[in-house]
Amino acid sequence: MAKLSRIELLKQKLQEEKAKKETGGGGGYSSDIYPFWQMEVGSQARVRILPDANEDNPFMFYVDRLEHKIGINGEDKRIPCRTMHGEDCPICELSRKYYKEEGKGSKNGKYYYRNKTSLVRVLVVEDPLPANKDTGETYEGKVLNTQFGYQLMEKIKEQISSDDLGDFTDFNEGYDFIIKKTPQGDYGTYAVGSGFARRPSAIDADIQESIELIDL
Repeated sequence: MAKLSRIELLKQKLQEEKAKKETGGGGGYSSDIYPFWQMEVGSQARVRILPDANEDNPFMFYVDRLEHKIGINGEDKRIPCRTMHGEDCPICELSRKYYKEEGKGSKNGKYYYRNKTSLVRVLVVEDPLPANKDTGETYEGKVLNTQFGYQLMEKIKEQISSDDLGDFTDFNEGYDFIIKKTPQGDYGTYAVGSGFARRPSAIDADIQESIELIDL
Protein backbone atom coordinates (compact mmCIF):
# COMPACT_ATOMS: atom_id res chain seq x y z
CA MET A 1 0.00 0.00 0.00
CA ALA A 2 1.42 3.35 -1.03
CA LYS A 3 2.07 5.76 1.82
CA LEU A 4 0.22 9.05 1.84
CA SER A 5 2.34 12.15 1.43
CA ARG A 6 2.14 14.87 4.05
CA ILE A 7 -0.01 17.03 1.76
CA GLU A 8 -2.31 14.14 0.86
CA LEU A 9 -2.73 13.30 4.54
CA LEU A 10 -3.56 16.92 5.34
CA LYS A 11 -6.13 17.08 2.54
CA GLN A 12 -7.66 13.84 3.76
CA LYS A 13 -7.99 15.18 7.29
CA LEU A 14 -9.62 18.38 6.06
CA GLN A 15 -12.10 16.39 3.98
CA GLU A 16 -12.91 14.20 6.98
CA GLU A 17 -13.51 17.25 9.16
CA LYS A 18 -15.81 18.73 6.52
CA ALA A 19 -17.79 15.48 6.21
CA LYS A 20 -18.02 15.25 9.98
CA LYS A 21 -19.58 18.71 10.21
CA GLU A 22 -22.03 18.03 7.40
CA THR A 23 -23.27 14.69 8.75
CA GLY A 24 -23.16 15.45 12.45
CA GLY A 25 -20.54 12.73 12.89
CA GLY A 26 -22.77 10.27 14.77
CA GLY A 27 -22.14 12.04 18.06
CA GLY A 28 -18.71 13.29 17.00
CA TYR A 29 -17.30 9.87 16.11
CA SER A 30 -14.81 9.50 13.28
CA SER A 31 -13.02 6.26 12.48
CA ASP A 32 -9.75 7.94 11.43
CA ILE A 33 -9.15 10.82 13.85
CA TYR A 34 -9.01 10.69 17.63
CA PRO A 35 -10.82 13.80 18.99
CA PHE A 36 -9.69 13.53 22.62
CA TRP A 37 -10.53 17.23 23.05
CA GLN A 38 -14.22 16.25 23.16
CA MET A 39 -13.75 14.53 26.54
CA GLU A 40 -15.48 15.99 29.59
CA VAL A 41 -13.53 18.15 32.02
CA GLY A 42 -12.14 15.87 34.72
CA SER A 43 -11.59 12.97 32.31
CA GLN A 44 -8.38 11.54 30.92
CA ALA A 45 -7.30 9.52 27.90
CA ARG A 46 -4.28 7.25 27.65
CA VAL A 47 -2.43 6.88 24.34
CA ARG A 48 0.83 5.46 23.03
CA ILE A 49 2.62 7.93 20.77
CA LEU A 50 3.90 6.19 17.64
CA PRO A 51 7.00 7.09 15.62
CA ASP A 52 6.90 8.66 12.17
CA ALA A 53 7.61 6.10 9.45
CA ASN A 54 9.82 8.74 7.84
CA GLU A 55 13.15 8.16 9.58
CA ASP A 56 14.49 11.42 8.15
CA ASN A 57 12.04 13.41 10.27
CA PRO A 58 14.24 15.05 12.96
CA PHE A 59 11.22 15.38 15.25
CA MET A 60 10.70 11.58 15.20
CA PHE A 61 7.00 11.48 16.11
CA TYR A 62 5.30 14.66 14.86
CA VAL A 63 5.10 17.29 12.16
CA ASP A 64 3.81 20.79 12.72
CA ARG A 65 0.63 21.83 10.96
CA LEU A 66 -0.06 25.53 10.30
CA GLU A 67 -3.54 26.71 9.43
CA HIS A 68 -5.85 29.70 9.55
CA LYS A 69 -9.40 29.56 10.92
CA ILE A 70 -11.65 31.98 9.07
CA GLY A 71 -15.41 32.48 9.15
CA ILE A 72 -16.96 32.03 5.69
CA ASN A 73 -20.75 32.27 5.24
CA GLY A 74 -21.27 31.80 8.95
CA GLU A 75 -19.05 28.71 9.23
CA ASP A 76 -15.48 28.38 10.51
CA LYS A 77 -13.20 27.07 7.78
CA ARG A 78 -9.69 25.76 8.40
CA ILE A 79 -7.31 26.76 5.64
CA PRO A 80 -3.77 25.32 5.44
CA CYS A 81 -1.11 28.02 5.64
CA ARG A 82 0.92 28.15 2.43
CA THR A 83 4.13 28.76 4.38
CA MET A 84 4.12 25.00 5.13
CA HIS A 85 4.96 24.50 1.46
CA GLY A 86 7.58 27.25 1.28
CA GLU A 87 5.20 29.73 -0.35
CA ASP A 88 4.08 33.24 0.56
CA CYS A 89 0.76 33.23 2.41
CA PRO A 90 -1.66 36.11 1.70
CA ILE A 91 -3.51 35.49 4.98
CA CYS A 92 -0.27 35.83 6.95
CA GLU A 93 0.43 39.03 5.05
CA LEU A 94 -3.02 40.34 5.99
CA SER A 95 -2.38 39.50 9.64
CA ARG A 96 0.95 41.34 9.61
CA LYS A 97 -0.73 44.33 7.97
CA TYR A 98 -3.29 44.60 10.78
CA TYR A 99 -0.65 44.18 13.48
CA LYS A 100 1.40 46.93 11.86
CA GLU A 101 -1.57 49.29 11.63
CA GLU A 102 -3.27 48.50 14.94
CA GLY A 103 -0.34 47.46 17.16
CA LYS A 104 0.26 44.36 19.30
CA GLY A 105 -3.31 44.37 20.62
CA SER A 106 -4.80 44.09 17.15
CA LYS A 107 -7.93 41.91 17.15
CA ASN A 108 -7.87 41.62 13.37
CA GLY A 109 -4.19 40.68 13.36
CA LYS A 110 -4.82 37.93 15.91
CA TYR A 111 -7.89 36.70 14.04
CA TYR A 112 -5.98 36.13 10.81
CA TYR A 113 -2.80 34.83 12.46
CA ARG A 114 -1.98 31.19 11.80
CA ASN A 115 -2.49 28.50 14.42
CA LYS A 116 0.07 25.77 14.99
CA THR A 117 -0.78 22.23 16.01
CA SER A 118 1.32 19.08 15.79
CA LEU A 119 0.14 16.07 13.79
CA VAL A 120 0.74 12.85 15.75
CA ARG A 121 -0.20 9.19 15.28
CA VAL A 122 -1.27 7.29 18.38
CA LEU A 123 -2.56 3.99 19.68
CA VAL A 124 -5.54 4.70 21.93
CA VAL A 125 -5.05 2.68 25.13
CA GLU A 126 -7.86 4.11 27.27
CA ASP A 127 -10.71 6.20 25.86
CA PRO A 128 -13.13 8.25 28.01
CA LEU A 129 -15.32 9.32 25.07
CA PRO A 130 -18.83 7.85 24.75
CA ALA A 131 -19.34 5.01 22.29
CA ASN A 132 -20.66 5.69 18.80
CA LYS A 133 -24.45 5.94 18.92
CA ASP A 134 -24.95 3.71 15.89
CA THR A 135 -22.25 1.05 16.19
CA GLY A 136 -21.37 1.03 19.88
CA GLU A 137 -17.68 1.38 18.96
CA THR A 138 -15.13 3.33 20.94
CA TYR A 139 -11.66 4.46 19.92
CA GLU A 140 -9.92 2.13 22.36
CA GLY A 141 -7.39 -0.19 20.71
CA LYS A 142 -7.36 1.79 17.46
CA VAL A 143 -4.39 3.43 15.73
CA LEU A 144 -5.42 6.94 14.71
CA ASN A 145 -4.12 10.34 13.75
CA THR A 146 -4.68 13.24 16.12
CA GLN A 147 -3.30 16.69 16.79
CA PHE A 148 -1.68 18.14 19.89
CA GLY A 149 -1.76 21.83 20.68
CA TYR A 150 0.73 23.98 22.53
CA GLN A 151 -0.04 22.72 26.05
CA LEU A 152 0.43 19.03 25.29
CA MET A 153 3.50 19.55 23.11
CA GLU A 154 5.15 21.61 25.84
CA LYS A 155 4.47 18.82 28.33
CA ILE A 156 6.03 16.26 26.00
CA LYS A 157 9.08 18.39 25.19
CA GLU A 158 9.66 19.19 28.85
CA GLN A 159 9.63 15.54 29.87
CA ILE A 160 11.76 14.41 26.95
CA SER A 161 14.36 17.01 27.90
CA SER A 162 14.37 16.40 31.66
CA ASP A 163 13.47 12.72 32.14
CA ASP A 164 15.29 9.54 31.15
CA LEU A 165 12.47 8.16 29.02
CA GLY A 166 14.63 6.55 26.38
CA ASP A 167 12.66 5.75 23.24
CA PHE A 168 9.15 6.38 24.59
CA THR A 169 7.67 5.20 21.25
CA ASP A 170 9.18 1.70 21.60
CA PHE A 171 6.49 -0.98 21.35
CA ASN A 172 7.92 -3.06 24.20
CA GLU A 173 9.67 -0.63 26.52
CA GLY A 174 7.97 2.68 25.73
CA TYR A 175 5.70 4.87 27.84
CA ASP A 176 2.00 5.64 27.54
CA PHE A 177 1.06 9.32 27.48
CA ILE A 178 -1.82 10.49 29.66
CA ILE A 179 -3.98 13.35 28.37
CA LYS A 180 -5.84 14.84 31.31
CA LYS A 181 -8.42 17.60 31.01
CA THR A 182 -8.65 19.53 34.27
CA PRO A 183 -10.98 22.43 35.13
CA GLN A 184 -9.91 25.92 34.08
CA GLY A 185 -12.24 28.60 32.79
CA ASP A 186 -14.90 27.48 30.34
CA TYR A 187 -12.88 24.86 28.47
CA GLY A 188 -10.43 23.14 30.80
CA THR A 189 -6.68 22.76 30.46
CA TYR A 190 -4.25 19.98 29.53
CA ALA A 191 -1.31 21.72 31.21
CA VAL A 192 -2.08 20.17 34.62
CA GLY A 193 -1.93 16.42 35.05
CA SER A 194 -0.97 15.45 31.49
CA GLY A 195 2.31 13.61 30.97
CA PHE A 196 4.04 10.29 30.41
CA ALA A 197 3.20 7.34 32.66
CA ARG A 198 5.74 6.64 35.38
CA ARG A 199 6.55 3.14 34.20
CA PRO A 200 7.18 1.67 30.75
CA SER A 201 4.83 -0.95 29.35
CA ALA A 202 4.61 -3.27 26.37
CA ILE A 203 1.91 -3.09 23.71
CA ASP A 204 0.11 -6.43 23.33
CA ALA A 205 1.72 -8.58 20.65
CA ASP A 206 -1.47 -8.92 18.61
CA ILE A 207 -1.94 -5.16 18.56
CA GLN A 208 1.71 -4.63 17.59
CA GLU A 209 1.15 -6.71 14.46
CA SER A 210 -1.75 -4.51 13.39
CA ILE A 211 -0.02 -1.15 13.87
CA GLU A 212 0.62 0.66 10.62
CA LEU A 213 3.11 3.52 10.74
CA ILE A 214 2.74 6.29 8.16
CA ASP A 215 4.87 9.07 6.74
CA LEU A 216 3.49 12.08 8.53
